[in-house]
Amino acid sequence: MSSDQLFSLPFEEQVGQFFFIGLPGTEVDAEARELIEEIKPGGIILFGRNVETAEQVRKLLDDCRALVLAMIAAWLSDADDRFPGGRQAARELLAALRAGPPYPALGTISGLR
Repeated sequence: MSSDQLFSLPFEEQVGQFFFIGLPGTEVDAEARELIEEIKPGGIILFGRNVETAEQVRKLLDDCRALVLAMIAAWLSDADDRFPGGRQAARELLAALRAGPPYPALGTISGLR
């Protein structure tokens, strides 16, 4: 995230970007969702408590990604004020984020491919 983008966020969200958080369990339940939505962290770290099987970790990461993308989509809803190029630039950014490579190492390591 560029410094211009960081400084365009409300102060509380700027602070959240400096935190990498761990989740309490093995799924994105109400508690994990609330934690992510409140802190809006710069990243999520997985610990042993978050891992049961490769399939479960894949679902956990997919659910985290979907939640973050929904939060980004909500933030981009007023894109005319945030981006040169307005809504079209915001749509292109969101499409690129959604199409990003989904955890290629996980499939390779676990043999899920």
